[in-house]
Amino acid sequence: DPEDIGFPLDTPFTYTRIVGQNEYVVSGFDPCGDVWLRFEDEVVKNGCGFDYYTMITRSWEVEDAAGNKTSCVEEIGIIPGSFSNVTFPPDFNGFDKFSLECDDRGVVTKSQPVGGVNIGWNPLANGHPSPYDKVLNANDTLIGTGFPSGVTCEHLAVSYKDRIIETCGQNTYKLFREWKVYDWCTGEDSIHIQSIKVVDTKAPEVICPTTTPVVVPTDPWTCTGSFIVEDPIFDPFFRGVANVPVILKECNDYTYEVRHKIASVGTMSPDECADVDESETFFTTNVRQLPNGKFEIFDMPQGCNWIKYIITDDCGNKIECGLEVFVQDTENPVAVCDEHTVVSLNEAGEAKLCAPVVDNGSQDNCTEQDSLVFEIKKMGESDALFRDCIDFTCADVAIS
Repeated sequence: DPEDIGFPLDTPFTYTRIVGQNEYVVSGFDPCGDVWLRFEDEVVKNGCGFDYYTMITRSWEVEDAAGNKTSCVEEIGIIPGSFSNVTFPPDFNGFDKFSLECDDRGVVTKSQPVGGVNIGWNPLANGHPSPYDKVLNANDTLIGTGFPSGVTCEHLAVSYKDRIIETCGQNTYKLFREWKVYDWCTGEDSIHIQSIKVVDTKAPEVICPTTTPVVVPTDPWTCTGSFIVEDPIFDPFFRGVANVPVILKECNDYTYEVRHKIASVGTMSPDECADVDESETFFTTNVRQLPNGKFEIFDMPQGCNWIKYIITDDCGNKIECGLEVFVQDTENPVAVCDEHTVVSLNEAGEAKLCAPVVDNGSQDNCTEQDSLVFEIKKMGESDALFRDCIDFTCADVAIS
């Protein structure tokens, strides 16, 4: 291009190229005004074995506004390409240039900002990094890992093949890309190994459960509760709240475990539960894994309990989420009474019968026997008339 190798003019000038043509409008060359500078090329391809692989005969013509013309001929020889002009792409291994995050594959990210442009990396169809950039818009680019430069000559052929060494997950690996530049004129080649690391250094991106406690009942005949912990779910499009961790982004497989801590024993309302503090010490003594792979927390006391999820990806990156569980006593006390109780009237024809007298082993799953409240009423009376003691008179003989 003349704009790269120069024009046949020896005085200072400015120019504007006419779009789509080999013609320029030149100012400052002719004192009488602008002139038109145009050229035509005759290309002869000599091929291999010549000093010049291609010869270009460039015919120039200058014309002023009065129609005056002058011309000249320029000879341009293009020598064959050589390996000395070839530059191979850099390594993306954390030393030469940064390693690639597997989470950034094919998505716009801010992990590796370049000049204020948000980038991810551009994958090939097989998932390996592409050599080429992919510009999405003015602010978003998927970068490539580079292609050899200095190989535009047609007798230089470029190819590559990849070799993978897997690391900690199915989508993290070390890639050795073998570039080969072959010279069809000499039969020689130049080989270079480019190293590319795809790593996973980020914990799963997670929306943790809502802070509203999950309410579970006490187990039958006990004052403790059990809770089967649901698996985290993977949903990159989730927006909202849930009672389980929702994983939005993670490029590798992951596992999870759960632990338990008593937050507040005897708390009467879920509203009184404090938010989970994952920095506290949690335990696994009352955690068991079921045959289906889920975890069950058992022997949780009545009141507020904390459960901690620990989600770990295949590369050891962890994130913790808390879940509040409120164990609520929903079991009514079991009333056990004497079926027949004889009450004797005094000389005034009166008698009093108090509730504890007819108790015959009543019990409750969460209240000690001596703390139970006993009340009594006569048969047929409204439940609203339960009281500590009831009175009898002669009118009650044979009917109570």
